[in-house]
Amino acid sequence: YKYRMAMSQGISMQVFWSIAGPIMVDPGDLAILLSNALDNAIEAAGKTDSPFISVHTDLSDPYLRIVVSNPSPEVPEIINNRIASTKPDAASHGYGMESMHMLAEKYHGRVVPEFKDGLFILHVLLLNQAVDGANRPGKEPV
Repeated sequence: YKYRMAMSQGISMQVFWSIAGPIMVDPGDLAILLSNALDNAIEAAGKTDSPFISVHTDLSDPYLRIVVSNPSPEVPEIINNRIASTKPDAASHGYGMESMHMLAEKYHGRVVPEFKDGLFILHVLLLNQAVDGANRPGKEPV
């Protein structure tokens, strides 16, 4: 769906999925994370002259690594791995990034945004392990 959304806005997208083993992260959590990351990337890339999005995903045992990069027309203000919203009603925004941080914490990982040479790059690292509702490693894959 996000791929079609990006393409309909003239944004090219490349997805590199290099997964050789099972993904233990809950599919719903992974969908929330990717959906938020791609929504942000589509919004930013759509404001540039050469819009594109690149998604790289791989398993670096024991972590699932996701990197989403896109050009951005603005240099984001990054403080403690959090991005300050530049929207006029900033108090009503930023929930997607915050939910990504919460999911990364759930999987004993992290979200690290960076801006380099006109590119916004979002690094997400998740422990590739099922967790229970109490945020502890589970026994069965989801």
